[in-house]
Formats: sequence, C-alpha cells, structure tokens
Amino acid sequence: MFFCPFLPLVAVVKLFLLFYIRLKSAMYANVPPLKIFRASRSGNNLLFILLVTLFLCLLPIGYALSEIAPSSLCGPFRNQRRSYNVLTSYFSSGTSDVFQLIGTPAVIIPAAIFLGMLLYYCYLRISASREIIKDLEAQLHFERTEGRREVHHMAQQSAAPLSQTSVVDGAMQAHLAAVADA
Repeated sequence: MFFCPFLPLVAVVKLFLLFYIRLKSAMYANVPPLKIFRASRSGNNLLFILLVTLFLCLLPIGYALSEIAPSSLCGPFRNQRRSYNVLTSYFSSGTSDVFQLIGTPAVIIPAAIFLGMLLYYCYLRISASREIIKDLEAQLHFERTEGRREVHHMAQQSAAPLSQTSVVDGAMQAHLAAVADA
C-alpha cells in the first residue's frame, strides 16, 4: 500500500463541496414554517460544535502533511522529506522562504493570539448588543404601559366634562341614547 497524504485532503474538499451543494438545495426546496421559533441560543452552540469538529478533523490531516515522511514510491512526494515540500518546490526560492517562515512558531503563535483576541472582541460586541436589546425591550415595555396609562387618563378627562354639560347637551345625549336603543 502507498501512503498518499493528500487523499484525505481531497476527501475533505469533496465533503465540503457536497455540504454546500446540499445546503443550497435544502434552502431552495424547503419552505420555512409559518410560526417563528427562537433558536438563537442553540445556534451559537451548534456553530461552536461545528468549529471544534472541524479542528478535530483537520488535526490528523495536518499531522500527516507535516510530520509523516512520504513513501519513496509515491509519485509527487518522491525524494521529499515532508509532503508539503512539494508545494514549496514549485515556487521560487523567495516564495518558498515565505512559506517556511509562515510555518514557524514565531508566526503561528502570534497569529493564534491575534485570532483569540479577535474572538474575544466579537464575544464582547455580542454581549454588548444583547444588553442594548434588553434595555430597548424594557424601554419599549415602559412606553407601552405609559401609553396605556395616558390614554386611560385622557379618556377619564374627556368623560368628566360630559357630566357637567348644559341641559341642551343632556337632551341631545338622551335623544341619541333613545335612537341607539331603537
């Protein structure tokens, strides 16, 4: 058997493409339900689980590409120390040096720290947005209750002058009430 480390990578690309093809067909074919439900909290959990799964799936592929020496009989990897050296051999020496520099811990560790800080910033923005939404909902509720109180108060004020009307207005109200009863 031959060792071909890019075969799992081809499988991952195939699965990635199939996923998005099926996603588009499902989005096109499925009709959303009439009743809207709240799934905002479970959506974040699902995205986190998908991210962790992605990293766990890419770990063995990354290990195979970077650490396991390829077979001397495997076509494009013949006479190479590591599988990814094939990619760097196609470029000029300056570009190859850039790829080797990117793979060093001096670049990877700051990049990981930067990505962690970026994730934390996004988390803080989402938390702040949730607080603003809660405050706006409370303000909207307050406005609704105050609006009801003012309408009720205005109705009471408009009913008070009717009880103090003149005799002509009272006769007109009695006539309107008799017409309404008939």
